[in-house]
Amino acid sequence: AAAALAAAKFPARSALLRLAAPALLSGRTLLPDQAAGVRQAMRRLADGPRDMAARQLLSALALSMAARGRNQSRCKALALRSAAGGPVQLTDPLPSTTACAALALAWAGELDMASDACAQAVEAAHRMASRTGEALALFVRSEIACQRGDLTAALNDADRALRLFQAAAAAGLQAAAAAALTRVLLMRGERDAIPAQATSLALETSGHPFILGIQQEARGMTAAAQANRALALRLYLESGRHLMAARLVNPACSAWRSRAVTVLAGLGRAWEARTLADSEIALARAWGAPGPLGRALVAAAAAHDGPARRELLSEAVTVLEGSGYRLYLARALIRLGSEMQAAGPSRTASGMLERGLELARDCGAPILAATANRTMHAVGAPPRGHPAPATLTVAERRVAQLVITGMSNQAVANTLTLSKRTVDTHLGRIYRKLGITSRTRLSEAISSASGHAQEAV
Repeated sequence: AAAALAAAKFPARSALLRLAAPALLSGRTLLPDQAAGVRQAMRRLADGPRDMAARQLLSALALSMAARGRNQSRCKALALRSAAGGPVQLTDPLPSTTACAALALAWAGELDMASDACAQAVEAAHRMASRTGEALALFVRSEIACQRGDLTAALNDADRALRLFQAAAAAGLQAAAAAALTRVLLMRGERDAIPAQATSLALETSGHPFILGIQQEARGMTAAAQANRALALRLYLESGRHLMAARLVNPACSAWRSRAVTVLAGLGRAWEARTLADSEIALARAWGAPGPLGRALVAAAAAHDGPARRELLSEAVTVLEGSGYRLYLARALIRLGSEMQAAGPSRTASGMLERGLELARDCGAPILAATANRTMHAVGAPPRGHPAPATLTVAERRVAQLVITGMSNQAVANTLTLSKRTVDTHLGRIYRKLGITSRTRLSEAISSASGHAQEAV
């Protein structure tokens, strides 16, 4: 449509710009005759005011450049231009435009700017009473919170986005929000809390490659949590296939490479793991955002041994320091601290483990916290993250006692006259306090915590 309009003698600038924006974000490679409309729109971009049509195209350009990992500084400039300033009418689609700009800024590593832009998108959606606009803004805000390492905020936003997309019957976006929710819950070690609507959604067989990619990544994470490495690897590589086909090559868009590297290393396929890790590191260095590079370096370390592994982890810590990617930094600190402790206990290694543990706790990542605890305990340091049952609230103790008897979350909810979501929330907090990741270890953890409490007395 953009190409047809561009072929007209005097094409309307606003209509041309509005059509070119979704053409850029379609996830499909444009044929030469189709690309003519986009090129004409880009030439006309500077011919008029920075109105909403112009801002739509600017945000689409920024997100397209970010997805392809090209020219980070230019990408940020376009995103900021599209998100800031200019008169806006209530009928204009500001939430989606600003949400796209926010996602581009997040992929570029500007998490504070991305959060500010996302706040504008949420506010505009409320002002316009746009349910889908709010859902899209919440989905992007969840992605930003996840990168920051605020898994609780990421969980809440993904859950709300899923419900809004479901109410709006937006199937593709609903699948994207469900995948985001699943990823966050798995990162928090709460596989049992994944809602039924997230697991029951059929895999999209067609649609936008980004949605297909993150769906497969979430399914791969589920398989990995179930210790099915072969399936996890296949799903991660399938995720990459969808993304690469649409030229979404930037590691900032998805962690499929890092996850596949970790699985390959665990399967003993070190050469393949190193090859894939090297390609991800090269792409991340070329893009320049600290988060994707730090994550890639930590994943690459799993495919190396000895000094090479410590060197990669040391670089990851250096890259991530002060970047705002708290969860990535926690993982790098814990891995490096563990490696240093294995070579010989030291105060530096203990300090890294302590700091990584605190960050993991702040992020709501009990699996990482438990890893740090195990390493510290193995070298004689007092284990942390296993508080006595007295630190559980009355409501949490009631839930824990019923779960230990073998009740499902729904049965516990019925018994205590609570909603299942409330029980899920209580159980997630219990897991974090006890440093565990599933109900199978709940009885053991409570017994162990009771023993520690008696010893302390």
